[in-house]
Amino acid sequence: VGNPAMDYAVNLNSENKSLSTSLQKNDKWCDDRKHVLVAEQYGYMHKSGEFYVKFSKDEIIRNLDATLEACRVNQAQMIVRPHPTLDPKLYIDWCNQAGSDALMGTDWDLNEIFGLSDLLVSNMSTIMIDAMYRKCPVLIVNYSDSGNLVPLDKMGIAQGVMIEDQAFFDAKVG
Repeated sequence: VGNPAMDYAVNLNSENKSLSTSLQKNDKWCDDRKHVLVAEQYGYMHKSGEFYVKFSKDEIIRNLDATLEACRVNQAQMIVRPHPTLDPKLYIDWCNQAGSDALMGTDWDLNEIFGLSDLLVSNMSTIMIDAMYRKCPVLIVNYSDSGNLVPLDKMGIAQGVMIEDQAFFDAKVG
């Protein structure tokens, strides 16, 4: 892909659905459910393409709540993995309040998470390139094709929706 840090993704087996020891020890993990990886970002490009919208803590919680509701509608378990530059405490606290429907995946190997995930939900992020190589479907939230630099939807890699859209809640996992 032109970035040596991404070369590992080309050689990964996307059919690997086995749990590592670290995940086996997680008492919230449900083998019999779909799994949605949520790669949280700090904001998104405004649909005008002229400025970046940064999420407040309240907006992050609202986005997580909306995503969790969509997961529950689809009987899916949510794996939360915030961007490394974000403070994980907010996400840890949120996952603890969400109960068994949301897992905190910050300390898990990203390759392993992709091997177990049925869908990636994110804002514009390079993690979508990992998903592409792992053949994991991508849903871009707070997405406007006029405001994103890489048209992943037009490339057939992702589907974009605004988080408030009914399509977000109607999207079926897997």
